[in-house]
Amino acid sequence: MLWTCIHELGRRGLAVGHNQLLPWSQLARAVGRPVDSKRGERGRLASLHLMKLAEKCHELKFSGRFLRRLPLMAHAKYLGGGQARIDRWVCALEKAINDEQGSRELLGLKDST
Repeated sequence: MLWTCIHELGRRGLAVGHNQLLPWSQLARAVGRPVDSKRGERGRLASLHLMKLAEKCHELKFSGRFLRRLPLMAHAKYLGGGQARIDRWVCALEKAINDEQGSRELLGLKDST
């Protein structure tokens, strides 16, 4: 779901290099293989990072609705509007995920006291 959100933002001109992201089916084959260019390496690393974030979102049981809002939250809070390269997008997503995780932990602590 995160992958499709990033691609849609790329189509809208906000995520530069979104077409460098590897589809999930190709990620397993990409690990440890040489890459032709620095641009290709950036795309592969961003893809692997995005995959780890997707796994984290699954572990945290984030809803589909939240996952659809996540890129917009990351854009507003950490990218300051306008375009950003795909690696910056993935870092902003990670920060937004960590923010949400922290908020949910605080709410959990509040409920138990």
